[in-house]
Amino acid sequence: MPSSVSVNAADLTLAPSTPGLPGNTAYTVRLASTIADTSGRVLGNAYSTSFTTAPQAWNVTSTIVASVAASTPGGAQPAAEADSLGNVTAVWHYNNPQANGTNPDTLFMARWDGHSGTWGLGGNFYEAAGASYIGNLSVLAGPNGDAYAIWMEGSVLKFARYSAAQNTWAFQQVSITPAGMIPDPPGPLVADSNGNLTVLTTGGTVGQIELFETTYNGASGTWSAPAEILIPSTFSGTTSINTQGMAVDGQGNITAAWYQSATLSEPLVATHYDAASGTWTPFQQLDPNVSTGLYNTVSMALDPTGVVTIAWTHSGGLAGNPNAEVSRFDPSTATWSASTQLDSGTGALGAGTPAVAVDPAGYATVAWFQYEGVFASRFNPTTQSWTAAQRVSAAGATPNSPAAVTADSAGNVTVVYVDGFSHRAVAIEYEVSGGQWLAPVMIDTPSGGATPIFSNLPVTVSDPSGTVTAVWYAEDSAHGPSLDLLTANQFK
Repeated sequence: MPSSVSVNAADLTLAPSTPGLPGNTAYTVRLASTIADTSGRVLGNAYSTSFTTAPQAWNVTSTIVASVAASTPGGAQPAAEADSLGNVTAVWHYNNPQANGTNPDTLFMARWDGHSGTWGLGGNFYEAAGASYIGNLSVLAGPNGDAYAIWMEGSVLKFARYSAAQNTWAFQQVSITPAGMIPDPPGPLVADSNGNLTVLTTGGTVGQIELFETTYNGASGTWSAPAEILIPSTFSGTTSINTQGMAVDGQGNITAAWYQSATLSEPLVATHYDAASGTWTPFQQLDPNVSTGLYNTVSMALDPTGVVTIAWTHSGGLAGNPNAEVSRFDPSTATWSASTQLDSGTGALGAGTPAVAVDPAGYATVAWFQYEGVFASRFNPTTQSWTAAQRVSAAGATPNSPAAVTADSAGNVTVVYVDGFSHRAVAIEYEVSGGQWLAPVMIDTPSGGATPIFSNLPVTVSDPSGTVTAVWYAEDSAHGPSLDLLTANQFK
C-alpha cells in the first residue's frame, strides 16, 4: 500500500496515500531491525503488527441526489467517475422544460465531496443549442479534483473541463474528423496518468470508412487535429464501425476494439497503440461474428502491467444462443490470446452483456446475464485460467440493463444491476478475504420508509480507499408529478 512516513519526536506516523483503506482486509506493518533513531540507535529486533479493517456495507437507504420532471425523450444513463481524492463527479442529461415551452437537452452535474462526505448539486451547466440532442456522454476524473466530459451534440463533439478550485466548467468544440466529413458517435474517452486524453471516431461513406484519433494535451489544454489511423481499404465491404471499447495505461499505450458491420458478418476487431514508437499494431479479428442489439456490448479493463482483458458477446447464429467470451492482450508480445467462452452454453437464452473489472494484482472478474440470473467468472493470473461460471444472483433474477462491475485495490469486486422483475437496484459483492460471493442486497430503498420506485441504468465507480459509489435513475410517478430521480448509494 503506497504510504508516506513522518516522524515527530518519538512518534512515527504511517499515512496511506489513499483517502482510506478497503474494508475487511488484513494489513501488516513491518519495521526492520536496522531502523535507527536520530541518535543512531538501531531498533535491534524486527517488529511487525497486523490489523484488519472493518467490513464495508451499503447505506441502509439510498440518497436522492437530484430530481427532474419526466419528459420525452427522457434521460440517458448517467456518467460518473471517482478521483484519487475520493470525490465523485456524476453528469447526466435530460430535457429541461422551460417557461417558454421549450425543452432543451441539458447537462446536469452533482459532486460527492470525499472530504466532507456530502453530495453537492451543481445543477444544470450546459444547454444544447436549438433542437439538438446530447448523446454518447463520457466523464473522466482529472488531477486536483478536476473532471472532464465529452458528448455529441448533433454531429458535433463538445468537450468540457471542470475546475474544482473555481467550481466552473470551460467548454471547447472538438474536430474529430476532417472538415466536411460527418463523424459517427465516438468511443469512450480515456486518459493517461499525465491528464492527456484520447478519443476515437469514424467517418466516411459506405466502403470508405476511416478511423480517426484525436488527442487532448493536459498541459496546454488543447486538442490535436484528427489523425487517420486506419486507411479506407481496411474496411472493404464494411457499412459501419462502432468503437465500443478503449483502455489506456499511465504511459499512454492504448488498446481499442470495435464492431464492423459487413454484408454477411459482424466481426470484432482490435488494435493496440504503442506510445514509445507512436505506432498501431496490425488489426486483429477477435471474433468473426458478434451478437448485436441488446447483447451488443464490449467491456475492457487492464492490469498494472498493461495486460488488457476484453469481454464481448459472440453470436450463436440463427441456430444457436449467444455466448460471453473473453480474450487478453499481452503488450510485451503484442498478441491476443485465443478467445475463451465463459458461460456453460446451457442457458435457456444464452449469455450476453458481459462486463469486466481487473484489480491491481491482475485478477479479472467478468459478470454477465443469462435468463437464469447473473453469472460470473474470475481469472487467476498465477494459473492463467478462468473459473467455471457461477451464478451469483438469485435464481431467475433477469436484469433489464447491463451490469456495472468494479474492483477495489484489495481485490474485492462489486456487481450492480437492476432486476428485470422487481425493477430494484441490486448489489453483489465478491469478498476476496473469504474467496466467495456474498448474498445479493437491495440498495435502492428510499429513506423514511417510502415505497421503492423503478430503478434504471446503474453505473458504479470505486475510489482508492475501496468506497464504491453507485448512481442510477429512478422513476417516480406514484407520488404526484412524474419525476426522474438521480439516486445514489455507497458501499463503504
